[in-house]
Amino acid sequence: MADLGNSLAKFRMWKSSILLLWLSLAIEGQVFTVQVGQRSSIPTPLVNHSDPWHYRRGTNAPPADWRTAADELLDESWRAGPGGFGYGDGDDATVLADQRNNYFTVSIRRSFKVDSPVDSSRRLRLTVDYDDGFIAYLDGKEIARSSNVPGPPGTPHPFNQGVSPDHEARGYQRLSAEVFDLGPVGDRLAPGAHILAVQGINGTLDSSDSSLIVDLELVSAEGAVGGGPLLSIVQSDSIALHGTNTLAGSAKVLVDGAEAQFNPAERVWTYTAALKAGYNRFLIQATDGGHVPMSSVYQTIIGEFSSTSVGGPLTAETVWSPSMGIIRVTAPVLVPARTRLTIEPGTVVLLRQGASLRTAAGGTIEVNGTEANIVCFGPADGAAPWGQILAEGTNSFLTVRHAEVVAGAVQGGAGSTCLIEDSYLHHYKAGISPIAGCDNAASMVVRRCHFSFYHETLWRSTPVLIEDSLFENADDPSGDALDFDTAPLGSTIRRCTFRHGPRDNSDAVDLGSGTKACLIEDSWMYDFPNDKGVSVGENSSGVEIRNSLITDCDSGVAVKDNSVATLHDCTIVGNLFGLRNFNKACETCDTGGGHIPNSWNNIVWGNLTNISMLNGSTLNADHSVFGNPAWPGTGNQEADPRFRNAAQGDFRLVLESPVISAGRDGTIPGAKFPVGAPMALSHPRIDSVEHKRNGTGNGPEDVIRFWVDSERSYSLESSAELHESAWTKVADLFPHPLPRKVAVTNAVAGGTSRFYRLVTPRR
Repeated sequence: MADLGNSLAKFRMWKSSILLLWLSLAIEGQVFTVQVGQRSSIPTPLVNHSDPWHYRRGTNAPPADWRTAADELLDESWRAGPGGFGYGDGDDATVLADQRNNYFTVSIRRSFKVDSPVDSSRRLRLTVDYDDGFIAYLDGKEIARSSNVPGPPGTPHPFNQGVSPDHEARGYQRLSAEVFDLGPVGDRLAPGAHILAVQGINGTLDSSDSSLIVDLELVSAEGAVGGGPLLSIVQSDSIALHGTNTLAGSAKVLVDGAEAQFNPAERVWTYTAALKAGYNRFLIQATDGGHVPMSSVYQTIIGEFSSTSVGGPLTAETVWSPSMGIIRVTAPVLVPARTRLTIEPGTVVLLRQGASLRTAAGGTIEVNGTEANIVCFGPADGAAPWGQILAEGTNSFLTVRHAEVVAGAVQGGAGSTCLIEDSYLHHYKAGISPIAGCDNAASMVVRRCHFSFYHETLWRSTPVLIEDSLFENADDPSGDALDFDTAPLGSTIRRCTFRHGPRDNSDAVDLGSGTKACLIEDSWMYDFPNDKGVSVGENSSGVEIRNSLITDCDSGVAVKDNSVATLHDCTIVGNLFGLRNFNKACETCDTGGGHIPNSWNNIVWGNLTNISMLNGSTLNADHSVFGNPAWPGTGNQEADPRFRNAAQGDFRLVLESPVISAGRDGTIPGAKFPVGAPMALSHPRIDSVEHKRNGTGNGPEDVIRFWVDSERSYSLESSAELHESAWTKVADLFPHPLPRKVAVTNAVAGGTSRFYRLVTPRR
């Protein structure tokens, strides 16, 4: 048990580092950033976030002259350290470990010198990544404040007060920081010494994190880039991408595999990218000398060379296509009865805040993207959440294929029939509104979709099939990655991965409000440290959970409130509780718990508490592996199952495992891998994944379709036999948000088996 505990601790540490690696390694100021600007507007830095700053904790009011005093006049309350500042989310070079529960604010300042006169037409640009608010000053005069800081410009904010609403740092959300255009510099930067001072403000004293990362620079008067942190909007056929790269050991920056100009001494990189009209997505990576990625981020840029404005009810069959330029939705669009809106491959639709696409009863919306030409929906300003794509009413239809939906939702209303396939929905935060779901729809089918950075998905009172999909970063309190309510007979979740729900009261899968006979199978739930992998409650019954892996949650499976579930062929490891049945409303009552009357072939092992049955809860289990002591039942065991590599998330059993045949009829207990979404051949954390594919004999190439995990890179290797020396690298595969097709040369005769595996990239 001690060895397994150590392995699981390493596994959790490894997982946490991967989650934050994509944008910043906050070790001694190591940061990788991406900015978008015209070739003529590559900035002149004045203050860099990774420079040494003076900072002061907000335990009392700062001196009245803190924004203007010379550095040598600062008192002993000021300290020095590299930016950024904060705690809790891994992007802080100077960690304020004592801020939580002690003080709301931190004051930072950086002196800089201007050596020669500045062209007054050049523009000042402030870039700030912050959690939760800020006010910035240049030589004592306010130049910017976040929208959640009360009061008109120039109004000080008390050192001992927070701000509302909360604002998450963009880096945590895999986005570039927010940019504030401060207008022409005018006479604000005369030659001589200047001071940039910033007050960072946390939302609440007990907030889980805080961030303040600041840059100040000069850009050209012309060539401004539109849009915001979610996507950039430009009108030219080329664009300058640039940023900083202070990652130790990084030798190159690649943009879609092409090498950018990188100056290691100045820690900056630049690249001029050609743009096509419409949708452009760039993969930008900092790598070591062997092209092995150290950090990566996707940047979406919309080339707006022409546009068409639309809004209001449609009056006839309508087609939106790339030939119309960018479709700008300036008012809600209604598709009435017996009318169809068709959106063709490659179309970009930008919607103003509050705008939606909606059907009436009998209306149809078809989004017909392809793998090569997706349809993109995004915010008109690149930042503000818009509304939704909604089918509502009897005989209404919604089909969404191969779409990226940025800062909006996709919903099926009463009476609608909906299909969402091969799509990426992300960065939708509009209160408690779900990013996707349905309510009393006729049916909802979701296949091969990716949901990321959202409050929750919510599927109500609808026959639902959700398969081969990834749900990650449902990162609001009381928001579940997938919430089923009143799911009718036959609703199914299969081959899905649910991960990274860091907030309180956030489940991976929450089945409640009378869900009946729902099936969850072949899925993977991990990293929901404050709530459950699968929660079954509120008088749900007939739920079956099978062949699934649940790790690193508060509770692996919890059955509550007189609900009933069946559980078999699952591996539940490394949680605080493995199985936990109780009465949510009254944990001290004698009744009202949950029930698992049929349970077999499970491994419930290495949890802090493997089994907890309260409030009259029951568990009937056989041929399963539990910790010491084993739960009563035929064939139950307490022996160490001996996983192949728990530290790396490989929970298959070694051939010498003492429980290798402990399941019913001598079968192997626990989950049969692969499980989860079809990314990285369905098990992204295992460095070697064997995948058998029969040769077709129809040509020199086979096509393998899978997700490359968005959290790491791989090399794809193939072999005709399972021998370590026989593997040959086929391709290097970098993080990607959607399923990809990889063509593989098949040199083996038709009908002969071939094997594929993913390994970490070879140096």
